[in-house]
Amino acid sequence: MLLKYQKTISSGNQNSYKFALGFAILDRYDGTSRLAFSRLSEIVAKLYYRNHVVFRLRETNNASQEPNAIKIIAKYLEQCGMAGQPPKQLSGYHLRELAKLLVEPPSGWGRSLFAYVLPCWQGASRDIRGYYVHPKQGANEFFSYDVVKKEIALSDSFMTCINQHKMTLLSLSILEWAQFLEKFNISPNLITKLRLKKPRRRLDKFRRIFCNLPELNLQNCFLCGRALGSDFTLDHVVPFDFVYSDDLWNLVPAHKECNSTKGSRVGSASLLERLSVRNRSLYEAATNNQPFLKPWISDQFQSPAAMEERIQQLVRNGIAAGYPVDLVYR
Repeated sequence: MLLKYQKTISSGNQNSYKFALGFAILDRYDGTSRLAFSRLSEIVAKLYYRNHVVFRLRETNNASQEPNAIKIIAKYLEQCGMAGQPPKQLSGYHLRELAKLLVEPPSGWGRSLFAYVLPCWQGASRDIRGYYVHPKQGANEFFSYDVVKKEIALSDSFMTCINQHKMTLLSLSILEWAQFLEKFNISPNLITKLRLKKPRRRLDKFRRIFCNLPELNLQNCFLCGRALGSDFTLDHVVPFDFVYSDDLWNLVPAHKECNSTKGSRVGSASLLERLSVRNRSLYEAATNNQPFLKPWISDQFQSPAAMEERIQQLVRNGIAAGYPVDLVYR
C-alpha cells in the first residue's frame, strides 16, 4: 500500500490537489474511517495559503491554469480587504471561512477542489470528447467518496497502512510535492517549507554574537541608521519567508519598527552593498582573530566573494519569485 500511495500521488492526473488531499487525510485521520470535507479543507486551506501567499510558490508556469483553490484564496482576500497586505497567518475565523469556500465555492468562483481531485485520485475516465468525467460518487483502493454528503470513507487497507506507517506516508507526500514544485520554483528549502512545523529559530544565539562582536556595529540600526537600544531585533536582508533559514551573513540589527516595516521585502541595492562591506569584515574576523565565527562564515564559504555571490543569487531568485524590493530603507 505504501508503494501504491507513492505511485498514486506522483502519477496519472498529477496536480497539487493530490498532494494537498493526501496530506490532509493523513493529518486529520483519527482512527475512524469517515472524514468530512470540512475537516480536510481546513488543512488544505492552510497549506495553500502558506505556500502561495506567504512563500509565493507556484504550482504551474501558466498563471491561467493555476489550481482553482489559489484563485479562491485570492478572491477571498480581496473580498475581505486583505489583498494588499495579507497576514502571515490566517485567524481561525478566516481559515474556517476559506475552508467552506474550498468545499462549496459561490457561483462564478469555479469548482470545488473535491469535485475534481476525488475522481482523479487513481485515474479518471473520459467522455467521448476526451474530457475528464467527475462523478459525484466513486471509490478507489484508498477511499470511497460522496460529493453530495461531503465526506470520504477510508478503506480498511488504507487505514491499516496509516496506522502502521503514518509518518512515512506524510514524508512521501512532502517529498513528492517538493519534487513537483521544483519544476516551477527556485525557492530554497522546499521540503522544509511544505512541513506544517516551522524550522527552529536560532536568533538568540546570533543575538549573543552581535552583542560581543564590534564588526557587527550594534550601535546603529542597519536599516534606518539611527541609534539602537538594547531591544534590537535581527532582520533578514533576504526575507526569511524565502530563505527559510537563519544565517549570520544575512542578518542585520534593526529597530523592531524598522524590521516590521521592511517585512518580507528584499533589501535595496544600497542595503545589499552595505551588507557586502559588513560581511567582508566578518569573513576577515572569522579568518584571523574570531575563530568562533568560523562555523557561520569561513567554514561555509571559500572567500568573501563566494559569500557575496550566495546572497546575490538569493536576491535574484527572491525577486523572481515575487518578493518585492524594499523601497523604504535605501
